[in-house]
Amino acid sequence: MSNAKSHTLASRALRLATLRIAIVCICAGTVSYFLNHSALEKAVRLQLSLSTGEVLQRESLPFREVKDLERNFLAEFHRIDSMPDARPPLVRDFDAIFYRHQDGSYTQRPGLFEGEPLQDGRKFPGIVSDLCTGRPAKR
Repeated sequence: MSNAKSHTLASRALRLATLRIAIVCICAGTVSYFLNHSALEKAVRLQLSLSTGEVLQRESLPFREVKDLERNFLAEFHRIDSMPDARPPLVRDFDAIFYRHQDGSYTQRPGLFEGEPLQDGRKFPGIVSDLCTGRPAKR
């Protein structure tokens, strides 16, 4: 009977050791999982942030280019507009390209979009322009 008790005592000790090892493994696995999950999530967020920044820069480039073109155009326009001899030809060009309506708005002359030439032979196919006046543009 003492043999049966020692067998039971040994198996009980073995079961307790197995249970303790299992609990330690489960705890270590859980901690490892959450640490790895956190590290992966942090890396993915960082990559997403970098990727979003790159996309933002790439997608905003055309808008910056348009803004630069507009700034350059306005500087050139102000330079030319400040020259007294340049004004009459610009007014003639404006009148040749645009037609003023009764409401004060301007549209390009019919046929310009289709490629019909102006009186001096210049063509502007595929370009559309409409101007609305009456109120100064806000900046």
